[in-house]
Amino acid sequence: MTAPTWLVHLASERAQVAKVAERWKAQYCSQGQWARCSTGSSGEVHQRLSALSADATAQDVAEIIGNDSWIGEHCDGCRGHAVDSWQIGEAPDYESHRVVLCSACMDLLVKTYKVERMRLKRAMP
Repeated sequence: MTAPTWLVHLASERAQVAKVAERWKAQYCSQGQWARCSTGSSGEVHQRLSALSADATAQDVAEIIGNDSWIGEHCDGCRGHAVDSWQIGEAPDYESHRVVLCSACMDLLVKTYKVERMRLKRAMP
């Protein structure tokens, strides 16, 4: 059996908050020059993101940036905003194929899988 080419990954709030300053810099700083952003100085935003404490939350990030788009994703199951999201499929890339599920939808998926698997086992002669 070959190893699957897909992955299952939990993008936790804590892990995303820990990397948000690094991601912000990659997006807005090129060759030491900070681009403008909707809130003004992207360099100042980066300083504030870098100063976040280890127990900072997605809400803290949203207050600094001005929106909640930098932490979490939209759930493909319920279409809600998922701060902690399960990503199933190829590694994130511009052309990757994956499904993003919030914890509630992931729980439903697992429960449904278990129920259907038991039903199929009982139906086998």
